[in-house]
Amino acid sequence: MDIKCMGCGAIIQTKDEAKQGFIDPKVLEKHQEEFYCKRCFNLRHYSKNNRIELDESILKQETEVIKKDKGLICLVADSFDFEGTIHPHINDLLESNNILLVLNKYDLYIKDLNLNKLLDYLRLYLKKNNIKIKDLVLVSAKKGFGIDELIEKINALRNGKNVYFVGMTNVGKSTIINKIIANYTGEDDVITVSNTINTTLANIYIPLDDKSYIVDTPGIIN
Repeated sequence: MDIKCMGCGAIIQTKDEAKQGFIDPKVLEKHQEEFYCKRCFNLRHYSKNNRIELDESILKQETEVIKKDKGLICLVADSFDFEGTIHPHINDLLESNNILLVLNKYDLYIKDLNLNKLLDYLRLYLKKNNIKIKDLVLVSAKKGFGIDELIEKINALRNGKNVYFVGMTNVGKSTIINKIIANYTGEDDVITVSNTINTTLANIYIPLDDKSYIVDTPGIIN
């Protein structure tokens, strides 16, 4: 069975430092339970990004997994730029209408925001692009605003199935999932987060219950 990096989901390997999932063989020998690849280790401790070759075949493979599983899709978008961060063909791309729209970064302008105007404009955009969703929730990944409501809506919509967090790169998917994990377990920053494009390189599975998972997916590049 392949061992995956806890931070980005890449399969751990010790042969090529330029490719995803690299870890020093000596480090691998010492740590047999929890693994962070060299890239994630440097991002987490030194904010240093080791440039690697992205394996596009893995990204396509992970997308096919989502299509076949028919779980709940948590589509994360930037509330400042939902036109630029909601893929106009997301229903076709994932072959699913079972979507919970999660608008992140809402706290940055909450004092000056007319919520009804934002939601009206959002609904017009969704209707214009024929994007179908089950529900939506406003959150702040940074401050934890709206996370409890998000968890409630996930539990109401997932019907015991897996929950996939998808969206454009750098919209805050991993940060939101870390907040959910902290809510349940008290553990902080389990998944690697940075401002670097494609911090998550492959699907990361976090147990939700005995039979299902929350899944952090690689960012969709617009």
